Amino acid sequence: MFKGLLKSRVLWYLGRYRYFRGDIHGARECFERMITIRPSALGGYVLLASCNIELQRYNEAVPPLQEALQAEPDLAVAHGYLGIAF
Repeated sequence: MFKGLLKSRVLWYLGRYRYFRGDIHGARECFERMITIRPSALGGYVLLASCNIELQRYNEAVPPLQEALQAEPDLAVAHGYLGIAF
């Protein structure tokens, strides 16, 4: 469990680093791997959706946001990104 948590945390930091450096495709890959390793990490779904929105892949942004909202219906940031995606 700790190993998966550590890997997901490293991917979260690496994904954010890549995102803010302008490597949206690289960030997207990190967040996809992150949620594969730790599906309960809702931030990964939101950040993956954010990458898809940045890349104008609006249809691809919706499923991760729906996944996050299924787990946490009051997650305001997911609702905000969902509004952008539609």
